[in-house]
Amino acid sequence: GRAGVGVAAAGPLALVARASLRRVAQELGAPDLDPRRYKMSIELDGVEAYAEDGWAGRELAVGEALLRIGGQVPRCVLTTLDPDTLERDADTLRAILAHRAPMAGGEPPLGVYATVVVPGTIRVGDPVVVRGSL
Repeated sequence: GRAGVGVAAAGPLALVARASLRRVAQELGAPDLDPRRYKMSIELDGVEAYAEDGWAGRELAVGEALLRIGGQVPRCVLTTLDPDTLERDADTLRAILAHRAPMAGGEPPLGVYATVVVPGTIRVGDPVVVRGSL
């Protein structure tokens, strides 16, 4: 895959496959749904929807950085709000749960957490390599 966004962060990051975002937008019948509502640190192209869910415990080389993938990101009502107007405009939670199992606490999962193992610069278009096996 390829990285879609680069950010500087000291704490956990959140990453998602763009195909996962497109799958939710498709469920809503809203292909132009603004992905900023999910507040992801990194968006990945070139992988299937929800591929990121299968990387828990593995390392991901992104640009100059090395990340360790953790668990799923639970989604809340904030994702239903337009990022510019803050008006509720899309039932993203229902759309996610229409085709995904909820997390243990009932939250809809979208994206995964990652921690930085080796800090480094991440640029738009950088290659992404999943390392190791489960």
